[in-house]
Formats: sequence, structure tokens, C-alpha cells
Amino acid sequence: MMPPFMFVLRPLLLLSLGLIVHTTSAAVQLLNFTATDLPGLTSTCRSVINQAINCDPVFQDVARIGLDVIKFWNDDTLDKLCTSTCDAALSTWMRRVQGACANQYFAVGEGFGQSPAAYVEQYYEIYRATCVKDASGKLCNAVFRDAANIDPLNQVVTATPKTSFECNSCFLTMLATRLQMPLASNPAWESAFTYLTSSCGIPSMTPTPPVPSTWIVPITTTGTATSTASAEPTETCSGTKYILKAGDTCLSVSTSHGMSTVNLAVANHLSAFCYDFPTEGTLCIPTDRQCTPYILKEDDTCVSIADSIDISWNRLVSWNPELGINCDNLQDYVGHVICKSNPGGGWVDLNPEPTESASATIHQKLDPVWHRGFTCRDRHSHHDQQLDHGSA
Repeated sequence: MMPPFMFVLRPLLLLSLGLIVHTTSAAVQLLNFTATDLPGLTSTCRSVINQAINCDPVFQDVARIGLDVIKFWNDDTLDKLCTSTCDAALSTWMRRVQGACANQYFAVGEGFGQSPAAYVEQYYEIYRATCVKDASGKLCNAVFRDAANIDPLNQVVTATPKTSFECNSCFLTMLATRLQMPLASNPAWESAFTYLTSSCGIPSMTPTPPVPSTWIVPITTTGTATSTASAEPTETCSGTKYILKAGDTCLSVSTSHGMSTVNLAVANHLSAFCYDFPTEGTLCIPTDRQCTPYILKEDDTCVSIADSIDISWNRLVSWNPELGINCDNLQDYVGHVICKSNPGGGWVDLNPEPTESASATIHQKLDPVWHRGFTCRDRHSHHDQQLDHGSA
């Protein structure tokens, strides 16, 4: 009999797909739009959108699945796709499109226009959702596939799953990753995540909601976007209001007012990564979100930042949940502002040590996450900061 867990997730899991066929070139062109396909965009914008990126062509097969279902891939596909080179190439592609296509929209229905950056965001989210890793650095797609005994060829469970597979921390991480994305997040994933964290007794594993996007906006009859010229403050502002001046940027406002760029965007309903930052209007600076600002550098790691202020990387992540449960998203925010102190006040441990009680709840300690630049000395000194996410 299929476990109750599978009845909840069955509509979200891909049941059957064909074999993967791909070429062996080092780069792949994921989009190829013409002036007819996307009228109203400059040739420079289209050129950047259509550029080849340094990812294995197998990405084309993975991307066809989209974000509404999960497919479990074989090791060969995952090894070819999930590389630091591809990750960096996608981040660079997104930044270039945001720069080359700023304030450009194409019609997607009567009275509305869409930013071309939405296409790139979709590929970026597909990559992150597929290549998310657990605390030990293993790809969660493969970890859960093996725990549930899923055949990657036909997506069929071939044997009785391991006892703990329903509360597999890797699968919860896969769901949490989707819930933090503006395109991938949807009520079905949220329902599955809520069911599993409740039934598995892991209430503290709460993903950060995605930042609202402005990829689709009202446009005038001339094709000009009408909602990107000024900031729209929230209805109530529990803090101070800042009037934008000429030359202000997301980075300058975040730094001068002591807020992470993510918190600034969330408080003011701005696009993710400060895309299409307003040039006029008023921004809300919530008091409970202010902190000591820090601009992320290319060679930073969560461990190096935490060591510089004598805290654990676990605490740093609790202040900046956009970095991901295992700090996997750090490189995505290079050049942006994060918090080097707790936003709004003292730190609250989101993963306290379990206390003895009459209940027979079992908790399993996870190894500290391994980051680039994380030495054996670091691993030993931070072993007491392990995250308790329940059974794996």
C-alpha cells in the first residue's frame, strides 16, 4: 500500500518521462528570441537573453520539466548539471539581463507587460530546485531518490522505501527551497511542506517567503510600464519613511539605513535582487528590520563572516534566512547587503537543543554544512552549532 505521505505528494511528483538525450558541448543556449517573438525590446536586450551559458546541454532536458513537479534524476545527469561553473553562469546571466533589459517589457495580454528577466528567473529556479544540497554537500535529489527507492528512468518506487524516508530532511529542504522562490512557490508545495513538517514534528523549519516580483506590470498603449517609476510604500510603516533622492540605489539605501537588501525589498514590495529599483517615491524603513549592514564580497563564506564577528554561521543564517538553511545561496547575494547583527534586537536561537521530556521524540543531529573555504579546523570549531532538523 502506498504510504499516506505519497498520497499527499503524488500529484507533485513526475510519474514517467523518456530517456535523456543531449550533446557534449560545453555551453548551451536556453533561449532564442527574435524581434517578432519579443517586440519592444532593444537588440542589446535580446542579445543578452539569447547568449549561451556555461552549463551542460542536459540542462535543456531538466528545464523541460518546469517547476510544478519534481523529477528524480540519475547521477550522471546531476553530476553534469550541478556544477559551480553552471551556478555562476546563471547568476551572471541574470545580472546581465537585468542590466541590459532594465525598464523594458513586452505585451503578455491586454494592458500588461512582462519583463524578460522572468524567463531567466525560471531557469535559475529550476537549477536551484534541482541542485539543492544537504548539510553534508550531497545532492538532495539523489539522496531522497535513493531513500525512497525511486527508479530515475520511470519514476517508479521499485522497493519498500527506507523507514525514515517520509521525514527525510533532504526532501523537506527541496520543498523549502521551492517555497523561497517567486515562481516555484505555490499552494501545493506549501500544503505538502506544512503536512510533512507537522507530521514529522519539525515546526521550526520555516522557509522565508519569496519577495513579491514586478515582472508583470500594467503598461500604457505605447508599451511603457506604468508601475516602475516610483516606490509604493506599505499601507502602514512601523519605522521611518525615506524619500528617494536622485542617485539613490538599492545598495546605497540598504547600507545607509542599516537593512539587508532582501528586507528592504520585502518591506516595500520591490522586485527580487532590487531589479527595477524605483527612482522616486517613499520607502519604509521598519525599525524591527534594521541591523549592522554588510556588503557581501565574492570570496566571502558564511564561516568567514561569522568568524569576523565571533558568532556561529548558524546565527548568521538566522539573521539572513535568504542565504538558505545550509547557506547554499550565499553567492547569489554577492554585491548585496546582509545583516551582521540581529535585525531589530537580540538573537533568538531558532534551533535550540532538545530538552528531556516524557515524550519519546527522536532527534538526529546533522553535520555542519561544508562551504568553500571551510577547513577541518573550522569544521571542528563549529561542530557544536549543528542544526537539528529532525529525522533524516
